[in-house]
Amino acid sequence: MSQNKIYDYIVVGTGPGGATVASELASQEKNIIIIEYGPRQTSTGFTNSSKMYDERHSLEGIPIGRARVLGGSSFVAMGNAVTPPPGIIKEWGLDLSEELESARQDLNVNPMPVDLMGPGTKRISKGASSIGYEMKQTPKSVDFSKCTSCSMCMFGCPQGAKWTSLDYIDEA
Repeated sequence: MSQNKIYDYIVVGTGPGGATVASELASQEKNIIIIEYGPRQTSTGFTNSSKMYDERHSLEGIPIGRARVLGGSSFVAMGNAVTPPPGIIKEWGLDLSEELESARQDLNVNPMPVDLMGPGTKRISKGASSIGYEMKQTPKSVDFSKCTSCSMCMFGCPQGAKWTSLDYIDEA
């Protein structure tokens, strides 16, 4: 006779949202199961990453790509950690300052160092400056001491420098 396992919660999806919920529930010693459509990728590179996208869905005819892999979009994203502008948060009538600061700490958010920016980004910044605009460094969830500026962030970060929700999934 098999025993049925009882779970307090079922978390569907392992992207940033699902992984955060799973990690929080596990830290409260809740019995959880996590369901993910895609596999855990153990290697990086374009060939493997191109197999992770599912573009069968669309919004008003515009294809929507979804990362079908353990870690969801965080595995194939560039590690950007840009928050909504203060005016929008104020418009929503929310005070998210504590939550945003907590997230920045948890995800090790830091501005992209200028010396790791590519030549194209540097040219865009110089051009913007020449017409009076200031281009700011993008905040990223990246351990820049490990980053080699290989431009493979969206193909699984072979250096392990970029935060992905796999960190939270493994904790859960």
